[in-house]
Amino acid sequence: MKKFKFLCMALIAVFTCVSFTSCSDDDDDDAGSGPVEPNRERKLKTMYYVDNESGFVYYGFSNPQWSGDKLIAFCDGDYRPDNKMTISYSDGNKAFVGGDIEMTLNEKGYALYADYHGWSFAYNENGQLVNWHDDDDYEFCTLTYNADGDIINAESSLYGSKMFEYTNGTVTSPIENKGGIMMMNNWRIMWDFEYYYWFGIYGKATRHLPVKVGNDTYDWTLDGQGYPAKCVVTYAEDADYSEGSDTYYFEWE
Repeated sequence: MKKFKFLCMALIAVFTCVSFTSCSDDDDDDAGSGPVEPNRERKLKTMYYVDNESGFVYYGFSNPQWSGDKLIAFCDGDYRPDNKMTISYSDGNKAFVGGDIEMTLNEKGYALYADYHGWSFAYNENGQLVNWHDDDDYEFCTLTYNADGDIINAESSLYGSKMFEYTNGTVTSPIENKGGIMMMNNWRIMWDFEYYYWFGIYGKATRHLPVKVGNDTYDWTLDGQGYPAKCVVTYAEDADYSEGSDTYYFEWE
């Protein structure tokens, strides 16, 4: 299992538990004018992963609430499975995540600025995230894409440079990313804000699913409709991580 993962997830837990309520609440938040989910035949229902060494289960996405095609709430509970993450919209270009984190959106509904540490976001002409950074450029990540719309390199203040690969000896054709999966923390693209991607405010997903990020490998299992059902992530030992593996599970409506 990744040694550094516990620190990243702890930071997320501390950040999210400030203003979230229990997922047992049935309040129906106002969807407002936020972005609509990407064109998918199925919506994500649950995403969780199992530490294959300890057997611990961590839930990253569960109990989603929708207003039409707009996701307005879900549970993120790496340490507290009842954490409810919400989003609401006002003034046409404002989003409030978790109740008190204000984000300014562009005309497509993608985040441009978050008042939490002054994070700014930029996108390419295809609506994919290419850069985020704080006001002091102390924390940042820059993403480079190929012509297929897939990330080929992530350069970040925390992890340095990580190359992405989409084929290997057994996967000879890139795997279509039908579910729009973006494992932002696991792929070392983003931390603290990673799960907000599911609200549609970080732009479009990659076209394909990576089979290698840096020295870590991703073994995907698809269901009968071509959506991810499982992914075994095997971590290579480096300066930040020890060897080990996690298994991610995905359930779709």
